[in-house]
Amino acid sequence: MAGTALSQYNDFNTNTTSAFLTSAEDLINEVQKKTYVLTRFIFGKDFDQIVQGGKDISDTLLTTDPGTYQDYTPGDSFQFNNAQVSTIVSIPWRFSFGYKVHTSQEILLQANAQMGDRARFMVFKKVRKMKEQAMWTSILNGMEASLWRLPANNEAQMEQADGKRQNSIPVFINEQDATSAAANKPGDGLFTDTASGAAEWTTIMGRNPTNFDHWRCQRAQYDFADPGDNDSSNDGIFDAFDSLYWDLRWQLPGKRNEFFDATSLARKFVATSKTGVTLYTKFIREGNDSFYAARDKQDPAYVNPAYAGMDIIRIHQLDDAALYPGDNNGYTSHDGGTVTGGATGVTNTGPRYYCLDGEFITPIFHSERFFAEGPVKDHPFQKDTFVQSVDIWWNLFCNSRQRHGIIYPGA
Repeated sequence: MAGTALSQYNDFNTNTTSAFLTSAEDLINEVQKKTYVLTRFIFGKDFDQIVQGGKDISDTLLTTDPGTYQDYTPGDSFQFNNAQVSTIVSIPWRFSFGYKVHTSQEILLQANAQMGDRARFMVFKKVRKMKEQAMWTSILNGMEASLWRLPANNEAQMEQADGKRQNSIPVFINEQDATSAAANKPGDGLFTDTASGAAEWTTIMGRNPTNFDHWRCQRAQYDFADPGDNDSSNDGIFDAFDSLYWDLRWQLPGKRNEFFDATSLARKFVATSKTGVTLYTKFIREGNDSFYAARDKQDPAYVNPAYAGMDIIRIHQLDDAALYPGDNNGYTSHDGGTVTGGATGVTNTGPRYYCLDGEFITPIFHSERFFAEGPVKDHPFQKDTFVQSVDIWWNLFCNSRQRHGIIYPGA
């Protein structure tokens, strides 16, 4: 005679609750991102550097060498020029918020959980904390996602004063080239998206890099068809890293150092996709002992890949970010290589490596709305529903584009 499934015992199922593995205070976060790069731009900076006031966010840069140094012989006459050497870069504030909603019933009916002789009920997960956790997850995930938003069709929203979106990292660091750029200069980084009909970028933070030689990021290219440089043509990924490394080195002159900025490798890191990390790791592994002589030969993993001490980290958003040009100036994922319109002969398929300096990119927050938690308010149309929001006024500020770089695929 066959038995009866436990689900058919109504008395048992009606009067017995489930057993929850974790406590009422614990809720495993399955929508947490694998990495959060925003903190790398905040770490080590003074509070008054990242939290400010004012009508906008601005900084003054020394952008012109006045050329006052000269050789002379005694008795020479001179004409002195009061050169104007500075440039102001400025961005507007952007406004964001996150919120949580609850009803009286879902909170109050969980209050005063009892396990007495007369009445019994248990709280398996506290709804109040669940709402709080969900709200902060949404806020921090949303801010992280905004760091890698496509600039191409967002010029009006990012660059213009009446827009509503923050700058993203690819606004400042990208592979965009301009026909007006001289052959010996990096591309100006002005996005254009002919396919969507969006406005072309003409300035970045109010300045036109085609007229401002230093307002450009560094760039290095590797052969998309042979990233390991098997043909020994010195155009593999490691060759590109070698080239970019020297473009990102800034040394002090040894005299009046207070007027100069040195490179701190401790603040630099490389952001890339999962494909980028695994491809780089593959080439390290192929180098065997010449790269890492002391490692355990039984463990093929390189858990913390780096170049010149710079961490190479996987950024979740870059796995499928539609940031890179295809045919007709459309944009597509860099890893999949699916190009708008199905063009053939595309030479930009492959991972990008963003070499970033945390000293020269800063998320700036307004002091009046620095993750400001508002009061719990009554919902205007539902008497037992309440809303609480967190307000953030901020934007992403870059005060030196040339101290960052990108490694990208090409022919």
